[in-house]
Amino acid sequence: MLAASVIIWLVKFDPIWAFWLSAKIESLEYMEMQTKNMQY
Repeated sequence: MLAASVIIWLVKFDPIWAFWLSAKIESLEYMEMQTKNMQY
């Protein structure tokens, strides 16, 4: 998966940025799941 490799690459250079980015991605995926649940 591309996103995972990008996060791994970021962790080597800037752990704080990688942590922020992974949190953002998780929240986006969560929001997407919530909107899909609302449609049913």
